[in-house]
Amino acid sequence: MHFFCLIAATLATLNPDGPDSTTVRNISVIEGTLEQATSDDGASVLKDLLEHLVENPLDLNKATAEELALIPDVTIEDARLIVDLRKRVGKFTSVRQLEVIEGIGYRGYLALEPFVTVLASDRRGLVSRSRPVVELRSRIVRDILSLDQQQSRGPSLKSYARVIVAPAGNIEAGGLFEKDAGERFGDGFASGYVAIKNIAFLSRIVAGDFTFESGQGLVFWSPTSFSKGSDIIRAVRKSGSNAKPYRSTNEFSFLRGIALEVHQPVGFGQIELTAFGSSRHLAATISEENEVTSLYEEGLYRSDSEVRKRNQLKEELFGGAVHLRDENLWKIGASACAVRYDHLFASEGPFEFSGNRSSIVGVDGQAVLGRLSAFFEAAHSQSGGLAAIGGSVIRFSNEVYASMVYRDYAPSFHNLHAAGFGEYDGVNNERGFYFGIDASPAQWLRIRTYIDQFERPWKTSTIPFPSKGYDIFFQADVDVSSRLNLIGRFGTKRTASTETSMGEAKREIRTQDDRQQHRARVHATYHVSRQLSVAGRVEATFVSYGTVGRKESGHLIYQDVKYRDKSRLAALGRLIFFDTDSYDSRVYEYESEVRGASSIPPLYGRGIRYYLVLAYPLMSGFLLSGKFAETHVLKGERVVGQDRQASLQIDYSF
Repeated sequence: MHFFCLIAATLATLNPDGPDSTTVRNISVIEGTLEQATSDDGASVLKDLLEHLVENPLDLNKATAEELALIPDVTIEDARLIVDLRKRVGKFTSVRQLEVIEGIGYRGYLALEPFVTVLASDRRGLVSRSRPVVELRSRIVRDILSLDQQQSRGPSLKSYARVIVAPAGNIEAGGLFEKDAGERFGDGFASGYVAIKNIAFLSRIVAGDFTFESGQGLVFWSPTSFSKGSDIIRAVRKSGSNAKPYRSTNEFSFLRGIALEVHQPVGFGQIELTAFGSSRHLAATISEENEVTSLYEEGLYRSDSEVRKRNQLKEELFGGAVHLRDENLWKIGASACAVRYDHLFASEGPFEFSGNRSSIVGVDGQAVLGRLSAFFEAAHSQSGGLAAIGGSVIRFSNEVYASMVYRDYAPSFHNLHAAGFGEYDGVNNERGFYFGIDASPAQWLRIRTYIDQFERPWKTSTIPFPSKGYDIFFQADVDVSSRLNLIGRFGTKRTASTETSMGEAKREIRTQDDRQQHRARVHATYHVSRQLSVAGRVEATFVSYGTVGRKESGHLIYQDVKYRDKSRLAALGRLIFFDTDSYDSRVYEYESEVRGASSIPPLYGRGIRYYLVLAYPLMSGFLLSGKFAETHVLKGERVVGQDRQASLQIDYSF
């Protein structure tokens, strides 16, 4: 009711200077992309990249295909078409020219427009094309209610600081420090790197902390991978073959050492060679037998028990990749690594990793055949397991795309640094087939849908039997007018579950059950003017179990108001009502945050949550921003505060 009342009120205040449907749709594309990140860290890295691209748009006459492919909803084929046309015809004189390119069209133009410019004709490019020499960011976050002070070693204040220095176009250095709430200052996470391009015969050197991406992620990938969702193309297919400086706060998914890259043109294409070495300590639990029983990936060291896990396991890794490619038509290559740990891993099952050494070798390739783009990767681990993935993207027209992919990851395949496409975390013990369609039958309508069937060939730690399931997704984006955009989404997923009961003689019996989940969402965004917009969402989730007959439901409704005045003050407020039967029927909502931060909190129980984000430029180069968020839940007959958090951040660039 609150949402519809606000929509009715704003319709009466129409402003002729409202934005066009391009702005409306691209906001939903960006938010939808961030919602698909597999972790808050991955979402924050991606958000930081998108914010930088909006403020420093790529010059269409200089950007590489790899840079253009970083933009949400832009495929590597789209990017290569743009670069190829630029080489054959000449420089662009307007961003609008993208719309008439065969293979790009209106759909591609919508995705590219917020992130690109043409210097000669786009005034915005004159202001923002140069990258700042120094970027500073400092943030403090206070968890006021949610932290248990009695179990924490340090104060509830969370702090973050980052500096990036780029004194020249080919040199960049950066460092960051983060102390989580409840940690002592000495238990914080520190990271840094130096990256140099085009030095002697080397195309790039990255020293310090970095990530490496290759093929389809079966041998190496960074933590910024995507899960299934509204992006039908980006989620299923990866395209990477280089080392990247690490700027995230995830304390597990990175390498620490040095990476060297060489790109050498040959008569029929280009050879890309990367070699790297890494040595770092991981958090783990070590048994009395001096064996690793589990890895600790949370990166939180608030209590004595958590601190005892820190730096317990040393990992030494050497690896690399070599690829031969034609920029627009094909790419083929191989990647490999050898890993050694200073402790043995304990094994309790026939397919679990054991020992202290491992090696992975993989081959991958991509090819463009007219309207068809195909890709594959196969990898083999020392434990004897094989992982393989292959698929294709078909462009029927500028408005209709289809993607399909088959993956088969053996239970005996083990690789801590893999991040391939799939239903479950980790490239292990999964087999499945995915088919998706992305169609824009009209400029005001876009439909995205997929079906994914998957199975576990072997039991897991939580499901003691082989299992199977499916996932169906449908979304329609409708531009009702240049001001109003509607998104309707429906999904249903069936997975295996384990139910525990007590049998005769009080013996525990575990039985397999089917868990069915249905999700439905309606989201509306209305732009009152260039300064003011409102949005609302209604979402419901229903969970049921076949054998035991248990049923649960969860509901969410929220309302947004976004405002940005001529002085560049930006404000966003959201009020959320949620009601779920338990954590099993929880609901999620991607939240706005200060720059570079990301939050996708699970909401469960019955309660309300609200937050306010403010940002204001103090003077040239300075941006002050902050967020206040609070959640209240109903416990019995009392409404109590569940968490309360305040953050303050300052950014400076020159």
